[in-house]
Amino acid sequence: MEAGRKGYIDYIRVLAIILVIVIHVSSLYYAKFGEADGSVWWMANVLNAASRCAVPLFVMASGAVLLGRREEITEFYRKRAVRLLPAVVFWTLVYMAVAFLRYPDLASFLWYVKADVVGQAQAAFHLWFLNMYLCLMVFAPFLNKIVLGEKLTWEEFRLFLVLVAVFFVLENLAFVAEDVYGFEITWFTLFVWFIPYYLSGHYLDRYGARIGLKPVHLALALAAILSVGALGNYLAAARLGVVKDDFLLGNLSIATFLATPLVFLLVKALVGEGRPNAIVSRIAAGSFGIYLIHPLFLDLYALAFPISFRNGMVQIPLEIAFAGAASYLAVSLMRKVRLLRLVC
Repeated sequence: MEAGRKGYIDYIRVLAIILVIVIHVSSLYYAKFGEADGSVWWMANVLNAASRCAVPLFVMASGAVLLGRREEITEFYRKRAVRLLPAVVFWTLVYMAVAFLRYPDLASFLWYVKADVVGQAQAAFHLWFLNMYLCLMVFAPFLNKIVLGEKLTWEEFRLFLVLVAVFFVLENLAFVAEDVYGFEITWFTLFVWFIPYYLSGHYLDRYGARIGLKPVHLALALAAILSVGALGNYLAAARLGVVKDDFLLGNLSIATFLATPLVFLLVKALVGEGRPNAIVSRIAAGSFGIYLIHPLFLDLYALAFPISFRNGMVQIPLEIAFAGAASYLAVSLMRKVRLLRLVC
């Protein structure tokens, strides 16, 4: 989200946004286990397995940039609010408008509003990240105090208690909604699982070299984890009938938790901390907006070129390239308009 302080952070963000698009393209083919050609499914499986670290990489990059800096909590909140709240509101409205056009009747649309927009706080499948990250940023200043080894002042501790109380209230409301109305609300709990990624970004940025692993060792360890994950995906689908690309390699899985720091360290070792080239910097600066807008271009591609699971070997890379390039161009144009720059 923030501009990369060190060159390799920009490369990590560019890699992460590419991997996000790869996940969302390959998932469609992965879900067709038994229907798509075997080679197409395995291509989707391998690409998907190799890409599951995408969102954790974004969180680690933020930890590397934001943690360890001395900054007043109020100033931190002001900066994050300016960066996140307009995007949350704008893109929620955009995807609600898209959903309104898709649903056949008002009742279906209202159910979507209740289940997705209210219950999960996401107007589209990928917007869960915004809400998770927003909650993480609420507690980020207190994590920063821990990193800096500083004690909270009484005013800061009082603020911390108020914020914790708010989340207790949300949890109790969620209990009531589920027990009384059978309505599940969980969006405000997910951020807790990303705290280790956030902290890891800071510590690996500063002390990663002490681990002493060479790039070849990092690459071999990463390949081993991803190979086990891809094979596990196949066995889960073939033996258990579980065709879920996040079954073994989700954001909260141990495999992803082990693989993501390896990717982080590998990029850091290969790229170094020098200034990145201009193209990488521009893509990195637009990665937030690319994340938010790219599903619209995936939909446009699907309308123009109906998916053929037999031609996946060609369509998968074409769709990834189209969505990535179109999203980058769109975000570049949006960022030239002052108001739109606030949301991308």
